[in-house]
This record gives sequence, C-alpha cells and structure tokens, in this order.
Amino acid sequence: MRKTTPSSAVEQLLAALLADPRSAASAVSKATDGKSAKDVRSALKSDARFGPPLRAAIRDPKVLQDAPWLVQFLGHLRFVPAVPELLSVWRRRDERVSYQAGQALLRIGEPKALEAMADDLEKTRGTETSVALDAVFVLGPARAYDRLAPLVKSVKSASKLTAPILYRVAEETKPFVTEPRWQALAIEVLRDGPKDALDAARELLTRALTKAQLRAALAPAAPTQAPRKAPVPGAREETFVRARAAVARHLASLPKTAWTPATKKSARELSRLEALIGPLPAFVRAFYECASGLDARGKTARDRKIVCSLTEVCKEARAWARRHDVANAPAEMVPPFLFPISPDGYTKAGFSGGPSIGFEMPCTDDDPALLHLRGNPRFSSFLKRAKA
Repeated sequence: MRKTTPSSAVEQLLAALLADPRSAASAVSKATDGKSAKDVRSALKSDARFGPPLRAAIRDPKVLQDAPWLVQFLGHLRFVPAVPELLSVWRRRDERVSYQAGQALLRIGEPKALEAMADDLEKTRGTETSVALDAVFVLGPARAYDRLAPLVKSVKSASKLTAPILYRVAEETKPFVTEPRWQALAIEVLRDGPKDALDAARELLTRALTKAQLRAALAPAAPTQAPRKAPVPGAREETFVRARAAVARHLASLPKTAWTPATKKSARELSRLEALIGPLPAFVRAFYECASGLDARGKTARDRKIVCSLTEVCKEARAWARRHDVANAPAEMVPPFLFPISPDGYTKAGFSGGPSIGFEMPCTDDDPALLHLRGNPRFSSFLKRAKA
C-alpha cells in the first residue's frame, strides 16, 4: 500500500465516504473540483482506504446511475475485493456502466474475473465486445484462438462477432505470430465468410504477411468456381437495347442544362473503366453511353438529382486500383469497388457527408440496387426521380 496523502481534503473525503457511501457521487465530484483536486484524484487512484467505501457505493443502483465513473477508481486501486460488485455491474448490459466496469476488471487482472468476461463475449455489444476481447487476449494468445475460432466459424455468432474478432487479432501482432492458425482462419473467412467480415480478414492478412507470402498462401487453395451458365443468345443485347431506349427517353424529357451528352472522350473513358473494374450493369452503361453526367435541380440543394460524371467515376476507380494494388494483389485481397452514382444529401448541400450513393462492382445485376440510400432503389428508379 502506498503512503497516505496527508491532505486534509483527502481525509475529509474519506471520512464522508465511510460515513455514507451513498454520498459518493456528490462527495467525489465536489472534492475533485476543489483546490486540492490533484491530491484527491491521486489518493482515489492509490490510497487503498478508498476501496471499501467505493465498493459499497457502487452497490447502490442510484449512485451507479448518477456516477458510473466511480468504478474507474476501483480499477486504478486494483481493489480485488470489489471484483464481485464489478462483475455484477459488467453484467448489467448497460453500455454506459458495463464498459467502465470491464475496464476496471482489466486493470485489476484477477484471472477468474477475466475468464467470466471472456465467457460473456457472445452476450456483449458495442464497446462491451471490445473489452471482452481484451480479456480474452490477456488470458493468453494460444487460448485466444481456441476460444475465438469457434465463434468466428459459428453461423449463430458470425454475423456480429467475426469482424470484431479479426480486427482485434490484426491489432495483436504477438498472438498472430505465435499462433499461425489465425492465418488459415482469415483465409477461410475471406473465401467463405460473412460479407461484413471480409475487410477485417483482409486487414489481418495484410498486417501479418508480405505480398509474396499472401500470393503463396492464397494461390494453392484458390477456389474452383463452378462453370457459369452460358447466357441466352442475344439476351444481354436485348436488355441493353431496352435500357438504352428507356434512359434516352427519360433524358429527353429533362432540360438540356440538366445533363451533358456523351462524347468520343466518354466512349474512351467507358472502355478504360470497364477494363479496370469489369463490365458495367446494362442500365448504368446505357446511361453513360447517352450522357457523361447529370445534375437536375431540386427544391433544395439536398434534393438535387446528381449522377456523377464519368470522369469523376474514372478518377475514383483509378484511386481504388492504386490503393489496393489491383494489378498485383491476389483477387481475394481486393475489396469491391463502390461505384459512385451520386453524393449523399449532406455533401450535395455543402456539408461533410457520408459514403456515396452507389453499388459494388463487380455486379451481375442489369439494374443494380443503390447502397446508402433509403429503400435501396434500382438505378433506373433513381434516374426517374430527376424531373423537369
């Protein structure tokens, strides 16, 4: 135990807490705002005499509701007797207090408490999941694989845990190096895992292996794709003809100032774009054969109907290709290209916005559904919303 701080403010706070633990929230708050705040904070983090009254305080739900931060001091004190109370708070599944209790338990480091937190992993969410994963890794890298790999492979838990687990492993170089089975698991997820976990698997593999090692690891187990059904002769051509006619009719109904006709340069850009990201969906290609972009005014800036110019799309595609080294990287390591159809409403209004409205390439749908837009309308429906 460290030597007690002789500050009178510290002694007064301690006396107040021992007399009435229910006053902890107001007493600690007042003491840490006073002239001796530095001494008080230091004592709360180092003077073991504060352990019992703080332990008693967090048993009171009202105190805990008013001041969830009190549990932090029990963590700083590494006050082992408070572990049962902290576990109880951890299991409240109230992210506001559970996270604080989890961090305190990690600081204390009592093995049985860490085991209990690790066992609760599937019941957690948000920041609680991060704390539970920390507990798993504190218990040891080899055991981490044995505990977490079944959850990554589990159909039941994969939808919410696979990505957080793999991202967490990517941050831990030691567990990965000492337990090479993570590499095989990441490759397995990359090839047959939930869509929202693919970026996490790529992140893990990129941090752990060189490009040469990645090619060697992925090449031998390259999946054999089932042969695609031969397209019905003329079916795609017929779809494209219909798409082009529909797009042309709609553009003709708009003011000429709303869209820019395609040019010979547009044709060259379109060819280069498809060489980089693959064949475009019929309706999207039809649009860019007719126009190089669209900007139809709405009632407000956010209501403008914009289809990004072909030049902008090509610029985004080239940046994506450079960022992911598309020419040299194994295909599995290249994430889909988000084809930008339109900026979101905030960006159109001049504010910092979110991801573009668009669809992922490669795409086999002739009329793709648009991501990051309510209802995920088809491209043709989105285009029809632009009116004269």
